[in-house]
Amino acid sequence: MYTTTTRSLTASDYDRWNALVSTAPSGSIFALTDYLAILCRATKGRFTIIGVFHGEELVGGMPLYFRPSRWGEMATRRALLAYFTLDGHQRPGSVGVYWN
Repeated sequence: MYTTTTRSLTASDYDRWNALVSTAPSGSIFALTDYLAILCRATKGRFTIIGVFHGEELVGGMPLYFRPSRWGEMATRRALLAYFTLDGHQRPGSVGVYWN
């Protein structure tokens, strides 16, 4: 039996994340770490990815985009990041979750 846990991914996890996104039915170029890094450089934001693990295996997760605001840093929606659901169906306005 495995334990399901969540944690923020580190740069050392990005290859596993990119592989998961590339093979997931709901995977999107907009969830790949290279795209997220370019987006953040262009907008002066930052990203983190919350990973879901079964034991040591990365099985899902969600990219989060943060941007500066007059009230401090805030997590905010990006149209292309908030488009996929756990079941792989595309629904505008849904939270982006990838599961394999």
